[in-house]
Amino acid sequence: MPIFRTDDVKKLGKENFKLWNDALATKDPKKVAAMYSSTEGELSFLPTVSPDHVKKIPGTEDYFKEFVKKNPAGTITDEVFQMLDSGGTTPTAMAGDGQPGPVPGRVQAYLHSGMYTFMLDGPGGRTPVSARFSYMWKRYGKEWKITHHHSSATPSSTTAATSTYEMQKYISDLAIAAVAMAALAAVAALAAAAKAFSNKAPSITIPPAPAPAPPPLTAPVPTFVSQEIMQAYSVCSKLTDPRAIALPV
Repeated sequence: MPIFRTDDVKKLGKENFKLWNDALATKDPKKVAAMYSSTEGELSFLPTVSPDHVKKIPGTEDYFKEFVKKNPAGTITDEVFQMLDSGGTTPTAMAGDGQPGPVPGRVQAYLHSGMYTFMLDGPGGRTPVSARFSYMWKRYGKEWKITHHHSSATPSSTTAATSTYEMQKYISDLAIAAVAMAALAAVAALAAAAKAFSNKAPSITIPPAPAPAPPPLTAPVPTFVSQEIMQAYSVCSKLTDPRAIALPV
């Protein structure tokens, strides 16, 4: 069984990716699907633009029937290799920049992961699509096949910012609802107390002594807390002051 050095495995990984990329260029889905393992239970394929978890060659071929129509051409922009020996030891990372590191002597499988950019045909012409990828390649006799392939579009900074804003707005809306519910509960409690007193006496006079002010907000207010929350807190504070409630006479 051949023994691979660090440079040998890097070279193998780059050659195997080129074979896969060249298979795409033929626009023949059967040739692309042939790069994947046909061994029962050993394929896990999570394509970029499909919701399916593909586990068999026919499903792989079906996916590439549509994908090759876009005339895809991939270029790796960042990569890392992780090797496994025949004993299944812990993967050893090796950066794509050629930094040296220990490599198992009997390589039977390796993980190739990183970032790539595909040029795809579209209504407006050729368009670049950046994505993250991971391939697990496994030796079958003299051939190497893909047993795992995961590819997902790279999220943009705009998407991340939008998600953060939506989460902050959701938390803010929940806080407003909580304050409003507390205010309603305070009003209901005071109204019930007023009714109880009115049943015992024809009138009730509120003494002029000032009621204690509600506690101030001593904790730091998060930056995403909106003005609506602060206004609701102010309203709730007034509602809990007995002088603000007109009792029946």
